[in-house]
Amino acid sequence: MTPYEKTTSEIGNEIKNIVGSELISDSLSHSPSDSPPFQSQALDSTSKEKNGESHFQSPRSRFRQETPPSQRNSGESGVSCLQRQEISKQTRLTERDLTLLSWVCDQGAMTVNQIWKAVFQGKKSTAIKYGFHRVHALEKEGFLKSMRTPVMRERFLIGTPLTGEALWHHVKSSVRLHAPPITELIHTHMLTELRILIQASGKCQEWRSERPLLHGNFLPPERFREHVPDALWINRTGTRIFIEYERARKNGPRLRRKVEAYDREMSRVDRVMDHVLWIGEAARVPELKRAIGTKSNHTVRTLTQLQEELT
Repeated sequence: MTPYEKTTSEIGNEIKNIVGSELISDSLSHSPSDSPPFQSQALDSTSKEKNGESHFQSPRSRFRQETPPSQRNSGESGVSCLQRQEISKQTRLTERDLTLLSWVCDQGAMTVNQIWKAVFQGKKSTAIKYGFHRVHALEKEGFLKSMRTPVMRERFLIGTPLTGEALWHHVKSSVRLHAPPITELIHTHMLTELRILIQASGKCQEWRSERPLLHGNFLPPERFREHVPDALWINRTGTRIFIEYERARKNGPRLRRKVEAYDREMSRVDRVMDHVLWIGEAARVPELKRAIGTKSNHTVRTLTQLQEELT
């Protein structure tokens, strides 16, 4: 059975394991006194391996570089002049709508239930039907598009060119639309669950998903040419934590190279990260611990353990 051939029941059990509220051990709540202040920048590169050899793949080939919508013509953006007029004159998007669209663009794809938990739950309206109704309305108006996959029952919502135009018009935020391939949807889904869980804990000052990291200047490209984290979490004390969700098995040398690369970065005076949180399935934990050893600036948790520490 491959990592993507799990039954719906098994996937559902994984997701049920991460519904909680507050986080991580004392080692993560400590903010190093000599670490430089956080700056709003982002990662520039990544890598992959094939046939036992390391092949660098530019992030620009994974996620297409896009100019801000205001600098594109209608043929490039896929949005007509008439649609732009509709955005500016007729479409009334609430602040919560814009938050919803921003979440979907950041994560790549989200289920309706995830959208409700991230944007609606605990707010003024707690009725799940209202959240579903609003998602349906945004989908009908062309701001969201459905995506289905054989590996999960839920339908996913992804952004459209109209989404990018709306975010640029209302909040001057330039986004890069990307729908993850079917083989990465479970990984994407679980990272979204982690983000919802951590932000609900009240211990999240800022969160950046992989795609926003790839397209900015947060990390020096010469130091992060081969390894990019799944996400960056900055907790309430300012500790910058790389999130690595390991679901599929990796060969030992590849995993050790990633650990060593992060160790080199954390040993620098001008480091841009302070800790690495590895999340893995129970069967993967021994492998992760062997690769990490006794390093104190790495933490390994299963989803169940993370849930317990957040509650």
